[in-house]
Parts: sequence; C-alpha cells; structure tokens
Amino acid sequence: MVMKMVVVVALALLVGAGNALAAPIVLAIKDASVGTDIFGGQPTVVVELEADAQRTFAKLTARHVGETLDLLIDGTVVSSPVIQTVIPGPSVVISGDFTASEVVALARRISSGQAVVSVELASE
Repeated sequence: MVMKMVVVVALALLVGAGNALAAPIVLAIKDASVGTDIFGGQPTVVVELEADAQRTFAKLTARHVGETLDLLIDGTVVSSPVIQTVIPGPSVVISGDFTASEVVALARRISSGQAVVSVELASE
C-alpha cells in the first residue's frame, strides 16, 4: 500500500529561549478523517501523523505552550489554537467554524496529498 503523505511545514518557529529562527520542520501525515468534537459536537478533521512527525510536533508544542499556532491549508489560516499542553500525537484535531461538508472535503483533500498543510506561530 502506498502511503499518502502531506507535508506540514512549521515556519519561523522560535527555538528555545533564543530568537533564532528554526529551519522549516516537515512532518508526514498518514491520513485524515472526519471526526466530532467531544465537547461541542462540531465536525472536525482528525489528522494522523507518522511517528517522526509525532515526535517533532510534540517538541514543537512543548516549546510553545501558551502561544498561538496558526494552521494553514494551502496558505489560508483555518485554525489558530492556543497551545494548551504538549501534543504527543498520534493525531491532531482541526476544529473551527466548519460545516459537515467542509470537514469532509478538507479531510479528503488532506488524505489525498493534494493540500499543503503548514503551521507557524501566530504573529503578535
């Protein structure tokens, strides 16, 4: 079976306590599917990360707890959550003001490998 992959690129992330910019971080995605938010019942997209991507994303979220992380699909911000805690994986949930049909289309696009998915720290 050929693994479907999408890249998640973390751009312009601050490293540690310094102000140096990190090189882009590329994460491989196994799949994306439709889910439901357990708190509000809203439709979500569940993105399953490859093992290396899980570790990288966990490190990223550990370094930036309390900061806002923009999630972009094809260059458009679709969600801007505040990182509340380390996100160790294996999946990341994309939630927001989406209709059920938008979530289905987004999950299909990501799992097909057609979408460019990126994350970056929100600018102040």
